[in-house]
Amino acid sequence: MRRAHRFSHRTLGGLQCFYPGLPCKWDESAKELILKEGFSEEYGARNLERVVDRMLGTLIAEALLGGKITTGRSIRLVATDGQIEICPTCSP
Repeated sequence: MRRAHRFSHRTLGGLQCFYPGLPCKWDESAKELILKEGFSEEYGARNLERVVDRMLGTLIAEALLGGKITTGRSIRLVATDGQIEICPTCSP
C-alpha cells in the first residue's frame, strides 16, 4: 500500500499537467478516496489514472465551463460521501 501512496502522489500531482493554469490542492480525504477506488491487491495501482480521470475529468470540465472555477486560481479537491468535490472557496 505504501507503493500505491507514492504512485498516487505522482499521479495526483500530474493532474496539473492535464489542466494547465489550474493548480489543484488535494485534501487527504480526496487522496484516500482515489486510492481506495484505484488500488487493488490483485492489480496494484494500475487503475489509478483511470479512476482520477473518471472521477475528475467531467467534474472539472463542467466547473470550468459553468464558471464555478477559473484558470489561474487554485482549487481544493475534497471527498464527501464517496464523491470528489471542488471547493473553490476553501483556502488551498
